Amino acid sequence: MSPDLLALPLQIQISIAAGFAAYAASYAGLRHNHRAQDAIIITGIFSGISLMFFELAGGWGLAVQFGAAVMVPLVLGVGWRSVYRGWWYGAMKALGVHKEDGQASAWDTLCAAMDDHEATEVRVYLKDGRELHLDPDLAPEISKPSMSKLSLGPSGDVLMAVTDEVSPTGKELVRTDIFSAEYGLLVTYISKEEIKRIEVRVDPNLPSAFWVSGKWSDLSARLAKAVGRR
Repeated sequence: MSPDLLALPLQIQISIAAGFAAYAASYAGLRHNHRAQDAIIITGIFSGISLMFFELAGGWGLAVQFGAAVMVPLVLGVGWRSVYRGWWYGAMKALGVHKEDGQASAWDTLCAAMDDHEATEVRVYLKDGRELHLDPDLAPEISKPSMSKLSLGPSGDVLMAVTDEVSPTGKELVRTDIFSAEYGLLVTYISKEEIKRIEVRVDPNLPSAFWVSGKWSDLSARLAKAVGRR
């Protein structure tokens, strides 16, 4: 850490750290196309919010001040990434201002869609002529939305459960070892350099694995229980 930064008042140091944490949360998975000035400006905005709440909580003691300075911008950042960002661009589209979705490329748009919806079919066409498919109908044991079967990397690479493969000659091979009750799910890494084209079928009515996973359901139940106690 820079000596100049350490010389700043503690509340400024905390606000800068909280601002960057909020920025990282608000653009999780979307920061690879950001420039340095983007990171600095957005971090500065969240740091300002942090510092404001630090001052507003001045009469409640240092513990509350620091807690507010860290948690408020972090919660706002998470809210922006998960909810408010979509609302904002939806409102701009509805008002006829613009139809931009805030993504730097069509690939980023697809990656963002995977945060909210489940891919029901994927076809990856490789430069060597092969085709790799993800078809849950061929492997019913992985058809549950709660099982994460696909991950799209920001650089263009893919991590996918391959249910069947088609050779350059057209011969199809259905994989029977994709899931094991003892060892779990078998996934394949496909680098960007290998990929020629990708086709993804998305069900807009089916939520992504994150939203229906056991951990999220358990967390939701705990939050509901905590609110009910109040």
